[in-house]
Order: sequence, then C-alpha cells, then structure tokens
Amino acid sequence: ECERRGARRVTALDRLIWSYDTVRPDLIARFKPVLATYHRVPIYHVPGHWPGKRGFDAAHLMLDSMVEQYVDDIETVDINDLGTFDVALCIGVLYHMRDPYGMMRKVANIARDFAIIETEGIDDPRLADAPHGEWFPHAELNADVSNWFAPNDVWLIEMAKSAGFAGAEVLAKNPGQKAIRPNTPDYCRWIIKAWH
Repeated sequence: ECERRGARRVTALDRLIWSYDTVRPDLIARFKPVLATYHRVPIYHVPGHWPGKRGFDAAHLMLDSMVEQYVDDIETVDINDLGTFDVALCIGVLYHMRDPYGMMRKVANIARDFAIIETEGIDDPRLADAPHGEWFPHAELNADVSNWFAPNDVWLIEMAKSAGFAGAEVLAKNPGQKAIRPNTPDYCRWIIKAWH
C-alpha cells in the first residue's frame, strides 16, 4: 500500500511470522506452546524456507513490487543496514519484544518524520494518568509465549518520547479481549503516532 501511494523506497522486515507455516493449523496448534523455540522444531521451521512468506511473495510478484525484503529479527538486526525512512510502521510487533524500550529506540532511529505503532495494550480507567502495564512471563496473554507485555497509553507515549521522539499521541484504541486475571484491566489495541 505504501508503494502504491508513491513511496520511493519500502522495506518489509520479518522472520518470526514468515517462518510459521500459517496454512497448516495443525502445526500451529501443535507447536503453539513452544513458539519461543520455534527455530528448534524442524517440521515447523526449515532454515532458508519461509512458508509464512508465501502470501507476501505472491503479492510481490503479482504487483511487480520493488519492496525490499529482509528476513531478519527486528530485535537483533543492525538498523544501520536498513537505513532511515520518512515513515516507519511498527504494527503488531512491540508487545512481542522482551525489550520494548530498545525496540522503540530502534523505531525512533529509523523514522525520520514519524512512526505509527500498533500494539496490544491495557486500558484501566483507575490509573488513567499513570504509566503502567502488564508483563507476561509465562504465556498468560492468548497462551502465546511470544507475548511479553501490554502497556497503557500513557506508558506507550512516554516510552516513545524517552526513546527519542519529540512527541506522541493516541490515534485509536480498538477493543481487545477482556481481563484474563481477576482485578486486572481489559485489553485493547493501541495505535499511536510518534514524531520527531
């Protein structure tokens, strides 16, 4: 879509989702408890073969796209290899990071103008003015060991500013699942814009 709208350079980066055989629900169900070690499950992840990238590859071919592709992990990639971009889209990534602040710093470093960040979050009216969140050390959120944390909007905005953005604002709050533990807030999906 960015390319269709006239972007001169577009880069897509993923490894985790591209490594999953997303059209094999039997594999997803079988290995969901070991998502953190997916790279050790030969039937699910074959080095050099990216079954979850089939849809991307088909669209890339059919649209005669020039989108650059990096099969890499955003947590470990050298951002100097990526360069900088007017706009960075960090969609459904942040809450999968063990170091969300480090990830936000990477986004701030590659975005020249602004970034759009969409993430799992929490919404607790009792603490509406205080940065807070939940940490999930044992797959508590959606039984997925790759889900690590859910911030509220204040934490997300303050983290963006601490990471190097000049400002940030909430663009949308979409509904998520209800609280998974007693006396905890409901979940939502935050979309923020952070700018330089």
